[in-house]
Amino acid sequence: NAVSGGVTLTASGSISGAGTISTGAATADDANTGGTSTTANSGSISLTATGANVQLGKLTTGAATVSNVNEGASTDTATAGTISLSGASLGTSTGTPQTLALGSGTGGAASVGGLLNLTATAGNIFVSSDAALRVKDLTTQAATANTVDIRTTGGKAIVFDSTGTYANVSGSGTANNGDAINVVTDTTGGTVTFNKALDAGSITVSAGDAVVVNQNLSTTAVNTSGGGAGSNAVSGGVTLTAAGSISGAGTISTGAATADDANTGGTSTTANSGSISLTATGANVQLGKLTTGAATVSNVNEGGSTDTATAGSITL
Repeated sequence: NAVSGGVTLTASGSISGAGTISTGAATADDANTGGTSTTANSGSISLTATGANVQLGKLTTGAATVSNVNEGASTDTATAGTISLSGASLGTSTGTPQTLALGSGTGGAASVGGLLNLTATAGNIFVSSDAALRVKDLTTQAATANTVDIRTTGGKAIVFDSTGTYANVSGSGTANNGDAINVVTDTTGGTVTFNKALDAGSITVSAGDAVVVNQNLSTTAVNTSGGGAGSNAVSGGVTLTAAGSISGAGTISTGAATADDANTGGTSTTANSGSISLTATGANVQLGKLTTGAATVSNVNEGGSTDTATAGSITL
């Protein structure tokens, strides 16, 4: 069996610098031998900057490979290392993201590439990869609208893994404070696949290939009734733009928007629920049900003011 080592950096401040971090490839040979399990595991990278930013050169986990596989009465498995990043914020901007590449896993039927785990406790996330991405865990700041920007270059796919856990990405329900999820691939091969249900402040996908929605996508409902007149309610939208088809059994919905005018004349109160826009250039659109949330302003008094509720549009 082949195992390469990992890299773990833990800091009470930032983790910065132009230097790259990589783990070695792990390569093993099953020699076409049934009954003997052969494994290859490349090392992981874990970076934790408590209360501060993570921004380095490129992070790369090595490929894991088992060659000449024979899984008769045995299991030959190659598992590439995970990249786990945690800080107040990750990367700097779409122009200066944290760059990375997860190693591939090649071998027996259970072989898998690496996973990406992201945690930002007080800011935004900007990551970019020139290799395929499997996004697993995503944790952000509670009740604060931050940006989570995940992208690839060179026509590499992005998959939101079914085993993932999301924390604080959705809003609190009393304000439009969920995260803005932005997913970008650039050209053919850059399929974006959602294998895990996602609820967020807003969801925007621009794919250089197809978009596959196998699990539900939604934006968080917003109810500002506790704030009284003039506390407007706005829920986020979902926009999917693909150079190929948009398909899958998953549904798409935007949250309801609910406000209370509290019978107050002279104060305009509005509620606007999010819209859904799906564009599949030159290909088909076929998903589960699409639903925009209801928009409601209660206890209306339009003496000297205008109270307006506008539900989101669906554009296909």
